[in-house]
Amino acid sequence: MSEATLAPGAAIGPRTNHDARCARRFAQEEVTPVANRLDPVQGDIPRELISRMGELGFFGILIPEEDGGLGLGAFEYCLVARSWRAVG
Repeated sequence: MSEATLAPGAAIGPRTNHDARCARRFAQEEVTPVANRLDPVQGDIPRELISRMGELGFFGILIPEEDGGLGLGAFEYCLVARSWRAVG
């Protein structure tokens, strides 16, 4: 993923870029191979995929680090979602 900008002169930082790349790699390497087994109507997601999302911290994006989360904001949350969508 190339470095994106919010406004002229306001670049996304290296941590945010890393998190977005991690999310995209996860989607490409781990979600895409099982995508045909996912059922958006019933919400069935393989347990191993849910466990892996937790290991990578995707359930704690907005939770403060002192509480065990990643301590990121809504912008980073949206970048992760956008990274997943870019693969799908």
